[in-house]
Amino acid sequence: DFAVQWNIVKGPLSEAAGHLREYAPKIIAFYMTKGGVGKTSTTLSVGHALARNGITTMMVDLDPQQDLTEQCFWAATFNATKDDVQDYLDEQMPKGVAAQTCSNLKDSMRYVLGKPKPTIRNNCNPNALLVPYAFPVRAGDGTVVPNLFHVQGGLDFDKAEAQIHARMKRAEEHINIPGALFHVIWNAGKKCNSGAGADVILLDLSSALGTTTE
Repeated sequence: DFAVQWNIVKGPLSEAAGHLREYAPKIIAFYMTKGGVGKTSTTLSVGHALARNGITTMMVDLDPQQDLTEQCFWAATFNATKDDVQDYLDEQMPKGVAAQTCSNLKDSMRYVLGKPKPTIRNNCNPNALLVPYAFPVRAGDGTVVPNLFHVQGGLDFDKAEAQIHARMKRAEEHINIPGALFHVIWNAGKKCNSGAGADVILLDLSSALGTTTE
């Protein structure tokens, strides 16, 4: 149903299900209603453990605090004397990536946030969504960690979360925002590792039960 609605495939639902089965990563979400219990640390530790065992892993930072992003690139950011990790990663976007690719999840949701203004209801155009780029994670010495990738939420992701929540509560805006979030994360995983795809996707969620977490 998801694939048909988003025009990823044409035809009956049986064909759509087959399309999604072509890439079916294991998705693990780390969530707890209480903050400070080690969700981000656990996500990072599990990611490194899987990567060391040859399992291509993509971590997604869905917490507005963006601590996972800081942990993945703090050394590289410091050595590059950048004010924040967002500036560093924007510069690390490789040349020649697809036009529908951006550096963070917040920008990839520009369609559902109204930038550009949506023109299609109920049957969103997937080409209007940007796929966030999965950056190779850097170790403390600045070297690339094999098999480990990261998608950042982006600066002000908490504001984007509030906008997403507001759009979902408006009865006249029949836009499949959960489907959009799944779409961009699923495609980021599929394109991860130069198109080889991530075997496992780890989601570091906020302790707040917001729209993204739901």
